[in-house]
Amino acid sequence: MRWLIAPQKFLFRPETRLFWMVGLLGAFTMFSAFICESRRLMQDGEFALAGMNLMGGMLPGVVALWVGHVVASIL
Repeated sequence: MRWLIAPQKFLFRPETRLFWMVGLLGAFTMFSAFICESRRLMQDGEFALAGMNLMGGMLPGVVALWVGHVVASIL
């Protein structure tokens, strides 16, 4: 029963675990859902909607990446 009250020992700090569990793994599941929805639209013959879905998801990300790079180079 001692193991029930023993302090937890983790390899990473809580912030690092939060990054890996929510940030990185959450991004993978979000990207999978994004791609599956676009694929479903294409299978249904909705190519214009699929294209808008893909561009609407990727374009803001590329713009955010560029803005982040510009801000980081200024700092």
